[in-house]
Amino acid sequence: MSSTSPPGPTTPDICDGCTMVNGVGYKTHWSDCSKFIQCTFRPDGSTTVYIKTCAHGTFWDQSQLACNHAHLVDCAGPCAGGTLQRYPSDTNCRGYWVCQGDRSRGYCCPPMYSYDIIRGCVPDSSCLDDCGTDVGPDTCDKRPVAGRPLQFEQYVTRQGWVLMTCAAGTSYNTITCSCSINGGGVFPPNSPVSLLPDCQPELLIPFNNGQVKDESGNNNYLQVEGVKVIGDTGYFDGNSLIRVPRFSNLQYGDTVIISLRYK
Repeated sequence: MSSTSPPGPTTPDICDGCTMVNGVGYKTHWSDCSKFIQCTFRPDGSTTVYIKTCAHGTFWDQSQLACNHAHLVDCAGPCAGGTLQRYPSDTNCRGYWVCQGDRSRGYCCPPMYSYDIIRGCVPDSSCLDDCGTDVGPDTCDKRPVAGRPLQFEQYVTRQGWVLMTCAAGTSYNTITCSCSINGGGVFPPNSPVSLLPDCQPELLIPFNNGQVKDESGNNNYLQVEGVKVIGDTGYFDGNSLIRVPRFSNLQYGDTVIISLRYK
């Protein structure tokens, strides 16, 4: 999940029919597939409602009580009716959606490229959003290397930008997104030439301020049972657990790093 609206006064019936988990209610948003409703109920009978947003590429799946790949969720969204072909993400500068029938599938421009509804993926050094879905199949996954026309960098999923060399007698052409005999493609203005930024965590639970929550910026929903927090330390008694539904049945790629600090 990528964002959370602040709580505010609402009508209680918005939470009617929600599914309760660990004292918190969850319900599909009434109009936006990428959002969902979270309800907390106080002893005095009052209700607080949060409107949360799933990360780009995912829709809220009420059957799983988690954000799931959008094309696997029965929610048409803007693709309903079959007239729209693609549309930009409203939460991620790199993200865009492709309509496949009445289903949406999320794609990403390469790092430090942003999506433009007319031009597609364009160089943008100010676009630093993390984007967890695949680079689009109709997006150029290559970029030139300043001062080295015989080489280019290609974006490889889970590896980042990888330096490649054109075949003998060819040079990289940004217009055709490939090496060609003519070459001579113009190096785009402000094109990024640096490598990917350092790896950032998908999930971070530091137990700060006596809370058990994800502070990676991805707002992952956690199911917490029996974990006590004292100071900045979480205590597990053998029956405690933290479950992260987002990572269930997920393909992790070639490398997964899990870092734990424990006593």
